[in-house]
Parts: sequence; structure tokens; C-alpha cells
Amino acid sequence: MRRLLGLTRPHAGLLLGATVAGIVSLACGLSLPLFTEHLVNNAILGHRRSLVVPLALGYLAVAAVRAFSNFLRRNLSGEAAVRVEAQLRVRLFAHLQGLPVSFHDRWESGQLLARATSDLDSIRNFVGYAVVFLGFLFITSIGVVAAIAVQSVAIALFAAFLALPFLWAATRFNTKMEALAAESRESVGAVATVVSEAVSGIRILKAFGVEQDSVQRVERAAGHLRSTNIEIVRRRAFYIPLLTLIPNLIMAAVLGIGGWQVIGGTLSLGGMVAITQYLYLLVVPMRYVGWMLAMGQQAVASSNRVFEILETQPEITDLPGAEELAPIVGEIRLEHVSITYPSTSVPALRDLSFSIRAGESVAFVGATGSGKSTIAALILRFLDPDAGAILIDGRDLRSITLASLRYATRVGEQGFSLSGGQRQRLALARALLGRPRILILDDPLSSVDVRTEAEIEANLAALLGTRTTIIIAHRASTVAMADRVLFFDEGRVIASGTHHELLATNDLYRRVLATDLEIEELAT
Repeated sequence: MRRLLGLTRPHAGLLLGATVAGIVSLACGLSLPLFTEHLVNNAILGHRRSLVVPLALGYLAVAAVRAFSNFLRRNLSGEAAVRVEAQLRVRLFAHLQGLPVSFHDRWESGQLLARATSDLDSIRNFVGYAVVFLGFLFITSIGVVAAIAVQSVAIALFAAFLALPFLWAATRFNTKMEALAAESRESVGAVATVVSEAVSGIRILKAFGVEQDSVQRVERAAGHLRSTNIEIVRRRAFYIPLLTLIPNLIMAAVLGIGGWQVIGGTLSLGGMVAITQYLYLLVVPMRYVGWMLAMGQQAVASSNRVFEILETQPEITDLPGAEELAPIVGEIRLEHVSITYPSTSVPALRDLSFSIRAGESVAFVGATGSGKSTIAALILRFLDPDAGAILIDGRDLRSITLASLRYATRVGEQGFSLSGGQRQRLALARALLGRPRILILDDPLSSVDVRTEAEIEANLAALLGTRTTIIIAHRASTVAMADRVLFFDEGRVIASGTHHELLATNDLYRRVLATDLEIEELAT
């Protein structure tokens, strides 16, 4: 709750304005029964018609001020809530962009989506309504009890005593809802994950005819969410009527005691009517306490989920003293690089050392899992090695700022409006348009047809000599464009040479490329 309320600090001015408006509204609300008391005691019982109109107009004027104050309170608190939501959404997204690829590999996209949407909605509703409401109710309670005490100390003490069961029921309800609210938010994220995966992979689902399997996954996730929400409904069904009943019991008891005092002459009839109005100011908001507490627990659960992301520290950051990357020649060197992924004990790269000259094009070839893409990730600094160093023009990558190391690109909504070949050609064109001195191509022509591949290769070949290029490929024709081939196996370079040299001398290299039909043509 402390972290949740801390989000409102930048918007303290709006909330202060809402608080002032609320205090004005409360003052007006507490003064209205005084008009009624005077109307009953002095105008009606005193048969003084001259007081009726002034008291009625005074009542109307105060009621109008109260209505305008309530408008300001709701408007200002609502604006603060929307600003908190927008600020937190941008902050969450920006933080997600700064987290490493390994974080996104571990987290389900639906869980992240739920935190950026429905969880922030819960926080906004709490800040906009529940925070101000519960604070306003607390101040109102004190004001009402004090106002009643002016009329009758006995009734004020009795009303305060009867409020204890209400506080007990509210506390119990709050405790019961805490775990259920957290479970519900997690279930929402699970449903979002399944739906997101199904929508993004709809072509694959339809291609294999497994739509029903996807539906069953949604049914299981939605079923758990349903069970949790049914339990929440049951808790609310028990506690909210109880929280509504207790204020009415207080009202009934006060009417009985007040009526007895009026008959006994210790309380005026106008005072009794005023007390009834004071209690009405308190009873009506108390009926909504259950809803507000439930909203609060949902917001706390949501804020915990959001801060779980915000408190995750990026593994890859600019080191102290890191400098922007100046114009480079493009030499790449790996010195005794080793790295092991957290999910396995087998090293992805083992004491790997090699260099690539500026302007040289080098193809990385090897079986799946041999370490080719890991090297690309290390050069882009998506990962840092466990040992060793990667250098560009003799500078350790860790001494270079991330912003100056990578290029910014954007392709809309997963490129679903484009074919696979179109997406691949567009990505390649954008990479070349940036005129980088170092270009990394990971299987760049896997989704294009043979004719398009030949056209792209002819154009690409003319550009390779102008920049340092790493080509990760399985197609023999693509590999053949490179000046040199590094052949990987189990995180090591086991052979190096031109494509034709390795094809003629290395049996394992031939087997890795054996699935490509071009190999027979290139070998002859």
C-alpha cells in the first residue's frame, strides 16, 4: 500500500485540491442538518412563517456549494488517477524495453500485457475513487460523531460503540480478499497469455488443425479464473450485506434512543431530525466500504505485480565511464569468450577466440545449438560473457554505451500484413539503409523463393566488401557469399576456411549442409 500511495506524490497538487474540496463538501454536509433543526424547532414548532423561506434558501445555497465541491473533488481526483495510470504505463513500458532479452524469454507475453493494461486499470480506479473515498469517510465519521455529540453525548457514544462491529467486519473482509485478489490478477495474466499466443500463432494453429487444443487451453485458464472470481463473489455476498446491515442497525438504535430522549424532553425534535441527517451522511458511504476495500485489495495485488517488473534490474547496463561509440572501422575480436545460459550447465561457448578483419564477410555455420546466434547476441550486447571479452576496433563492448552500439528499427504488429519473404526483405533493406559498419545477418534469406534469393544475393554481394559482415546461415548459396567460414560445434570453432575449402575437406561440414539441394551443384 505504501508503494501504491507513493505513486500519487507527483500529483499531490491535484489530490490536495480534491482534499480541500472534500473538506468544503463535508463542512456543507454537516451544516445542512442545522438548517433543518432550526426549521423544525423555530419555524414549525414556533409558528414563525417568516423563517421558512430564509432557512429553505440557505439550505439550497449550502447544498449547491456542496454539489460544486463534490464535482471538484471527483474531477481533481479522477484527473490525478488518470495521470498516475499514464505515468506508470509509460514507466513500465520503458523499463520493459531496458530489460534484457533473457527476461523476455522467461516471462509470458500475456502476463506482461495484463500488467500493462488491466492491472493499471485497477490502480487507476483505486487512486481515483477508493483513496479519496476512504479518507473522506474517516474524516466524515469524526465530524458526524462530533456533531451528534453537540446534540446528545449519549447517542454519540452509543453510535461510536456500535461502529466497532463494522470495523471488525471490514477488517475481516479486507484480509479474506487479499489473497483472492492476488490470485485473480495472476489468473487474468494466464488467460491473456494463452489468448495472446493463440492470436499470434493463428496461422500455425490452423495449418495443423489444432484450434480445439487452443480452445481447451483457454478453457482451463478461464476455468481457474472463474473459480477464483466465484469465491470472490461469495465473499462479497457475505460481507458486503453485513457491512450494509451494521449502519442500519446503528440508525435503528439511534432512532430508538433519540425518540426516547425527545419524549423525555432531553432532546428537541429538531435536534432529533438533525441527528438523523448526520447519520445519513455516514450511513450511505458506509454501505460502499466493502466495494472500496475490495477495490483496494485488487489495486494492491496489481501494484505488487507491476512493481515486480519495475524492481527487476536490467542485467545489461552501461558501466560507469561508458562512452559513445565513435565512427569505427569494423574490426571484431573475441578473446577467450565463455558463456553458459542459466537454464543449463552446458557452456554455449567455450574459451572462444577469433577475429574478423574490417570489411571482411564471415559466415557462421554449425548445427543447431553450436553457438552461432549466441555470438551475435554477444556482439549486440544482448548478453555479456561469463569470461573473456568482445572488442570492436580494440575497444571492449562493455566500455561503449548501449544506445550508440545498436540501431533503432520498427516493424508494425509483427508484420502480419506482409508475407514471410516481404518481411524478410524489408528487415534486410532497413538494416542496409542504416549504413552500419558492422552488419549481422541471421538466416537472412530463409523465407524467400529461389528467384528472389538470387536477386538479393546478387545485390548483397556488391555491398559485403564495404562493411564487416557476419552471416549466420544454413543455405549453401548464402554461405558461399562470405569471404571466410567459421564452422562451429559445441561452442568452439573447429574449422575455418572458404566455403569451397571446407566443402572439399570437412565431412561434418558437408553433413551439416547436406539438406540443401544446392550442395550437389556447388560441389561439382
